[in-house]
Amino acid sequence: MIRISLLTIICMMLMACSTTPHNHPAVLSPFGDGSQWIVWQDMNFSAEKEGEVIANIRVPRGFVTDLASTPRRFWALYPPFGKYLSAAILHDYLYWTQICDRDTSDNIFYQTMKTSGVDTATQAIFLMVLKSQGELAWQENNTEKQKGLVRVIPDAYLNPDDAFVTRNSNWHELRETLLTLNVKDESTPDHDDMLRACVALSGDVPEKSSAPKPTMTFLGLPL
Repeated sequence: MIRISLLTIICMMLMACSTTPHNHPAVLSPFGDGSQWIVWQDMNFSAEKEGEVIANIRVPRGFVTDLASTPRRFWALYPPFGKYLSAAILHDYLYWTQICDRDTSDNIFYQTMKTSGVDTATQAIFLMVLKSQGELAWQENNTEKQKGLVRVIPDAYLNPDDAFVTRNSNWHELRETLLTLNVKDESTPDHDDMLRACVALSGDVPEKSSAPKPTMTFLGLPL
């Protein structure tokens, strides 16, 4: 996730509504500095119609995320692991794979926040920030991919007995090590299937009327 400006955070403080913890938390653990987290279990975000899954985006085990990148001094109001946690992880993954275009990725983030019960003020502010500032994060991810850096740690390096990843590991150092070992990101999903999922999960942009949207699920459970 991109950094949120001080002005935006002030707006969020003025408009904030109370939230409750997400019902279906991700399985995560932090790196040594606490700024990046490993996803230890696949996260499946599905669009359903009449009880049938019509599209799915999978955030794979081993994906590395910084959760929601709200500044530390505002964590009392907007911690990295709020009700928008799963939406932030999915958004990080979409910005990394870049199969969905940026606007669609932002809209999926909005829809996932909405179906996760995030209050409307937070939805609007976060989406506004992404629409105005997301290009930098998008380009940075593209540059990192061109350099051969990975964002998904392969299963072979996640075995705790091998101690490749420890509680004191630093993600930036580990990433460089993976680069020297010529480790590649896992194969991206089928391009056409992913594009269909992008459309199905993105819904409509805010302030527009729409037909009923597909039901979204997380870890096989309704959001």
